[in-house]
Parts: sequence; C-alpha cells; structure tokens
Amino acid sequence: MMIETLKVQGMSCGHCANSVETGVGELEGISSVTVDLKKGE
Repeated sequence: MMIETLKVQGMSCGHCANSVETGVGELEGISSVTVDLKKGE
C-alpha cells in the first residue's frame, strides 16, 4: 500500500472537500481519499 499526501490550496468548506474526495476517489487505482480542511490536505 502506498500513501500520498497532497496539499490543495483554496479549500475552505465541506463542499470543496467533498468535490476533491469524489473527483480523486474516482481515479483508477485509488482506494480511499480523506480531506482535512484544518490542515489543507
């Protein structure tokens, strides 16, 4: 298993986090996605 941490600038709400989780989660080979708004990750 490989874990990557990506910083995404400009996220400030749950809708933004949900959009990123959904979009990245649909990519081939991705098993889970978690967004942490407090850290911006």
